[in-house]
Amino acid sequence: LEMDPSAYKMHFALRGEWPSLSFDFVRDSWGEGRTRFPHQLLAVVGTQADTPENNSVQVWKLSDLGKINQDEDEEDQDYDKPDDNDDSDDDEIDYDPILEHATVQHSGGVNRIRNHKGIVASWSDLGTVNIYSIDVEGLCMDNIKPPALINAYTGHPTEGYAMAFSSTEGRLASGDNQGNIHVFEEDYKTATPMYTSKESVEDIQWSPTETTVLAAGEVGGLVKIYDTRAPNRSMLEKTVGNADVNALSWSKLVTNLLASGCDDGNWSVWDLRKFEDPLARFTCHTTPITSMEWHPTDESMLVVSDEVGSFVYDLSVEEEEGHEKEDLPPQLLFVHSGSPQTKEVHWHPQITSCVMSTAYNGFHAFIPSNL
Repeated sequence: LEMDPSAYKMHFALRGEWPSLSFDFVRDSWGEGRTRFPHQLLAVVGTQADTPENNSVQVWKLSDLGKINQDEDEEDQDYDKPDDNDDSDDDEIDYDPILEHATVQHSGGVNRIRNHKGIVASWSDLGTVNIYSIDVEGLCMDNIKPPALINAYTGHPTEGYAMAFSSTEGRLASGDNQGNIHVFEEDYKTATPMYTSKESVEDIQWSPTETTVLAAGEVGGLVKIYDTRAPNRSMLEKTVGNADVNALSWSKLVTNLLASGCDDGNWSVWDLRKFEDPLARFTCHTTPITSMEWHPTDESMLVVSDEVGSFVYDLSVEEEEGHEKEDLPPQLLFVHSGSPQTKEVHWHPQITSCVMSTAYNGFHAFIPSNL
């Protein structure tokens, strides 16, 4: 595949020494809704190395992410015109991206990594949940230090992939391949086994408003809603498909909406007030859904990844009456392909419509031209 530069406002590719299954953005102090180039961002990254001792958890500061220079004959395109908040002189400069990082050794490959206000959690393929602290203020001031280990939790009987922090109180939940969900205390040094299922827990999402409520996606196509005030039982259960539920995303803007992505490539949006038929279902993917995330400021937009790329959808787009049905739905706005075995994709919470993905061939940070 050959990249079309006109499809992007910004695009950078980065390949590390080892592939990564998971990463997470770190919120910074440089402002909200940023549109002016060059951009800079913070992230935490976990590796999948050839041997357990070669793995690491890394803190990144990526800066001087400039705008793609378009051909002069494309000046009539809207996305080349600077917004009121942009500085056109800065946009036209060719920048060389700079990566600064600090690293700490991690025992085993990192199945998943998540961050919440300077607390970083990683799932090791050796069955340990590791908790670190990072100096976010120092990162913003160019004082980049490696993560400091707070706790290595060994309470799970096996490894897992499901992991999430609550956005309301910062509580951490982890789920393993034997169906166990453990919820950590506020100091992250102890955890309580809360639930046990018959199937592997593949993903966890906390409610954006209810401090005690979380959703879990399982092998076998089941989504369960739990309340930590009622241990050892689910409050709601729904079979959302015929294949394993690999990914969930709970909307922070329309808090009754939950998206689920399955191993057969189908993904759906559910209204939790009814949790009956899906509000929308998409069947155009031919490889497993690997991750999904609602846009941080646009309530109708999601980014979804499968094994071959990242896809931006806008659910507010309606199909025209009498329009011939095509293989691709009209809600599909943007496709970033050519990344084999894409494992995770996230919106940056502060840079407008900036997306980053990790795949077998490395990381891609980009802003689509039509967003």
